[in-house]
Amino acid sequence: MPIMDGLVSTSKIREYEKENKLTPSCIMAVTVVSSTGFQQQASTVGIDKYLIKPTSLHELKLLMNIA
Repeated sequence: MPIMDGLVSTSKIREYEKENKLTPSCIMAVTVVSSTGFQQQASTVGIDKYLIKPTSLHELKLLMNIA
């Protein structure tokens, strides 16, 4: 992403939700980064669901609970 990555974006979204007493939205990451460390970081900042590319449309639908 040109301005900030998904981890920074997610942390800012979560901060905004807390400041404004909003119900947390579901944040899904679809990425090529498969390391355990990155997945742990994603979870720490508040990413709810994580999918590693390449992925199929079927897997994406399952992640989104629309299969």
